[in-house]
Order: sequence, then C-alpha cells, then structure tokens
Amino acid sequence: MSIASLNPSSIMSCDVVNRLYPLKNTFEQLTRDSGYFHVHATKPDTLGISVSDSPTALMAWLFQQVSICTRKANYDDPEGGLHRYRPEQLLDNLMFYWMPNKGPTSFRIYSNTFNLRNYHLGYLNVTTTVPTVVVQASDEIFYMPPSMLKTKFSNLLAVDVLNDYGHFLAFEVPDVFASNFVSAVQRILAFNNQNMNVRQDKQDFRANKLSNIRQLVRERINSIRHKMSNYENNENPFMY
Repeated sequence: MSIASLNPSSIMSCDVVNRLYPLKNTFEQLTRDSGYFHVHATKPDTLGISVSDSPTALMAWLFQQVSICTRKANYDDPEGGLHRYRPEQLLDNLMFYWMPNKGPTSFRIYSNTFNLRNYHLGYLNVTTTVPTVVVQASDEIFYMPPSMLKTKFSNLLAVDVLNDYGHFLAFEVPDVFASNFVSAVQRILAFNNQNMNVRQDKQDFRANKLSNIRQLVRERINSIRHKMSNYENNENPFMY
C-alpha cells in the first residue's frame, strides 16, 4: 500500500484513488476518528458500565459513531449529518442496544477479535477460499483495492463499487443493501454450481478411467487364465 502510493493507478482504477490516497489524509482521518475502536478493543467493560447506566450516554456514544461512519465530512457538520436518518430509525437502533443491555457485549466483540492471542494464531495469514463478493461504499471507513483483497480472498468473484453511502449501508439505504446482497448471493450460487459441475466432470472422468482400468485388468487376468489352462493341458503357453 505504501509503495503503491508512488503510482496508485498501478493497483486501482483512477476514479477511486482518492478513497485511499494520499495516505496522509487516510491516516489523519483514522487517527482522528478511530478512538472508539481502541477503547472497544482494550476497555470494553469500563465503557459498558457507563452506557448501561445511562441511555443518554449510550445515545451519545452510538450516534457519534453513526455520524462519523456515515460520511467523513460529517466531522465538520454541526448536526453530524444525522439528518440522513429519520428520528425513528435512530431511536429504534438505540433501543436495540438499551432494552436488552447489549452495549457492553457489542463493544466486547472488538476485544475478543483484535487481541494478541488471536494475532499469534496466524489466522490472518490464511487464505480464504470461500467465494466472496465485496461491496464498497464511497465513504467506507477504509478502502482496500481488489489487488489487496485477492491476497486474502482467493475466490474474489467481484468488487461492487458504489459512488455514495457510508459504512452503515444496511441502515442508511436498506434497499441498496438488499439489492447488492441478492446480487452477491446469485453470483456465489452460480460460482458454486459451476464448480460443482467441474468437480462432477472430474469425478465422472476418474470413474470412467477407473472403469477402463478395471476392464483392462479383467481382460489381462482372463488372458493369463487362458494361458495357464493351455499350459495345464500340455500346450506351450508362449504360443499365445
């Protein structure tokens, strides 16, 4: 990623270069807005006590993430860009966390995932062969070019680039998310069907080949038996 900054078009199309480069802008934005990530990963229960005690605290914490992750430009918006959502949407989302007290557990998933124990397992270096379709909104938190994605996902079927929207795609535009989801599933099913046919063809080929080998073996055994029978009848077996 750093080397490619010298010539970004070598790893991505020119129309999406500004989603990652210049790296200075990307790292500034991540440093400025990723504090929540560090807190979730290192002190989830400390924060969890606060948001479990006060619905206002939970609302402030969640809505701030919704704001920043919807559009990077929302950082400079006095209203945080929350006008993109209906008040009912925001409050319904809040209640999903408040009523069952799921704030702490939603934070803890960061701690459970991003820790040295898991990193030392080396699973991040294992190639994922599961067929994958990636959807990239224009204001996603971090953009990763297809050339980088392929180093992890060996069966990367497609990368659908959207020219709008943010990290919470399903929350912001559920119809767009649903459309892309259905399209992705269709392509994955087609890929699986195609590969199943290929595997079936290989299995049929191996089965036919094995059948031919068995037939040759039977013929050879019968030939040997015939020769042995002639030999037992005092005939010269080498005549055959």
